[in-house]
Amino acid sequence: MKILLLGEFSSLHNNLKKGLVKQGHSVTLASAGDGWKMIDYDLKLPSASSGTILSKIFYRVRLFKLFFSIKDFDVIQFIGPGIVPTKFFPSKWIVKRLRKKNHKIFLLAAGSDYYYWTVSRNQLQYGPFDDNIKYDLKESKVRFLQDDFRKFNTFLANFVDGIIPIVYEYELGYKEFPNLTKVIPIPVDLDNIKMKTQANSKKLLIFHGLSRYGF
Repeated sequence: MKILLLGEFSSLHNNLKKGLVKQGHSVTLASAGDGWKMIDYDLKLPSASSGTILSKIFYRVRLFKLFFSIKDFDVIQFIGPGIVPTKFFPSKWIVKRLRKKNHKIFLLAAGSDYYYWTVSRNQLQYGPFDDNIKYDLKESKVRFLQDDFRKFNTFLANFVDGIIPIVYEYELGYKEFPNLTKVIPIPVDLDNIKMKTQANSKKLLIFHGLSRYGF
């Protein structure tokens, strides 16, 4: 199959691509590299701008041209609804065009979105939400809870052929959607990970990778 993976925030799509290629599929990964992480990609997505109005306009024009050119893929998978601007951008029209010019479209339930920040948040005993707002976002308005984001997230979730949660926490948020699949765990390329036996088997070592402080 010819597959397009749209977006990247954690090397999830990068690892998934490796597995799909090994199975004989043709895979294109489109992303902006996720900032300082500089994760590999095949197709460069323009980076969102938080600067001047003119830079925000240019960002949307470049993104529109790129999405407009996408065609003939058997499967397109969104890393989440957040890779498409929901203000001053024809988000729904773009998604409908992608369906018209390609075949199946899937949405990963991964990372921050409206349903994780509302439904899952109310049902999880623990979560990063409050500290994420206090220390990382440092503002009362959370993008994922804004009305324009909610409307697009809901539209996309209803429109796609399937919603794929990567862990239980994200499955909670979309449990009322009939196109929700079973949890498909995060793909990991094990070829580059070698098991090392600890010298002291009674000592528990925990690795905590770089992340946002509050999150």
